[in-house]
Amino acid sequence: MKHLLFVSLILFSNFTIGAPTHISNVNGYTLNNQGDLIQFSDIVFDGGKVLVIGGNSLVKDYPDATLIDGKNKVMLPGLIDSHGHVMGLGETLLQVDLRESKSALDAAKKVQTYANTQQTLPWITGRGWNQVLWPGKQYPTANILDEYVNNKPVMLSRVDGHAT
Repeated sequence: MKHLLFVSLILFSNFTIGAPTHISNVNGYTLNNQGDLIQFSDIVFDGGKVLVIGGNSLVKDYPDATLIDGKNKVMLPGLIDSHGHVMGLGETLLQVDLRESKSALDAAKKVQTYANTQQTLPWITGRGWNQVLWPGKQYPTANILDEYVNNKPVMLSRVDGHAT
């Protein structure tokens, strides 16, 4: 099994001031502007920005570059830990949204309004309450919710999804 070559382009580009850095002999993969996966064996960058990707012919195109052997490892430049919770976002559109709640009482009233407009639902789900933004910073309780919705089950998750 081959190991990944993790590279900080900013770190390597400062090896030689005024000269770009060229990493050769890698199994490189990245995406082009159209989102297509492309493969390369050599990459040249400077100041943290990729100048060009390609093959070993880049050695003659950038003779002053600092040359580093990638030792045939996998390289994934430009891929960072950015992600989205698309399914969760879609689910929130089918629930009562409590992100703008000003208090536990306000949240309970929003749940009641939602329940009244969604009477065919066997139970009510929602998300987004944040007690940190409420006066007193107290967690909501079932007692206050039961005053407004007591004829069906209700499950409400905190804004970060780590409390229900």
